[in-house]
Amino acid sequence: MKIIKEKYYSILLSVLLIGATTASASDHSDTEMSEVSSLGKRKAPESVAAARTSSDDLSEKRGRQSDLIEALPSLAILWEKGNGFLRAKEYESAAQLYEHVYEYVSTQGSLDTSGLAILGYAQAKAGNSLRAREIIQLLLETTTAPSLVALKHAAGLYHHIGDYENSALYCDKVLETALFPLSADYGNAGLSHCLNGNYAYAAKLFDLAFQENAKPPKELLKAAAISHYNLGNSWRVADLRKMFDKVK
Repeated sequence: MKIIKEKYYSILLSVLLIGATTASASDHSDTEMSEVSSLGKRKAPESVAAARTSSDDLSEKRGRQSDLIEALPSLAILWEKGNGFLRAKEYESAAQLYEHVYEYVSTQGSLDTSGLAILGYAQAKAGNSLRAREIIQLLLETTTAPSLVALKHAAGLYHHIGDYENSALYCDKVLETALFPLSADYGNAGLSHCLNGNYAYAAKLFDLAFQENAKPPKELLKAAAISHYNLGNSWRVADLRKMFDKVK
């Protein structure tokens, strides 16, 4: 029996992608960290949250009832501890605890998309890019055709390990797949293309993002200014500077 049902979340997009304040791969914003803090407060994946159900509810499930009753409470505690480490920016410790949850859940079914994304994020921030890449593949293999949310997570994780080429590739897939792309989708794609040196395309994407968002994040305004500066559009750089000064 598959213990975890696939359940899609959109709250991780900005956490997993918007973070670079300049073309530097290691420079992350205060905005990102505040979002990560809220991420750490999210509930555990469905399989872990099941620990909070009653013994009567669990007894109605098929197979492995006693194992689940015994194991899941400890997994819920591990997940919450991992969230605490994530909020404290102790990424290696968070990654280790999430991996313990992943190892057990893998014997019962599979971690949901949200859980995989958080595990991948912790590993990427801890500098474990090889493991983060493995998790990206798991995200993309959850269904025959990767969901829009999985594509967004993949783009974000590639961004955090500094693979801006693949990040841009999956950002483009998001724009192709989304029925109505969000301002954040255009902004994230613009950021990845800017960091990948595709300034002309990045500038167009930023313009689309700003049409839908009168007060875009400063990180995106900086990246847009960098793109237009490299294109020689000094007038546009001046406009972006004015927008930057108005954003608190």
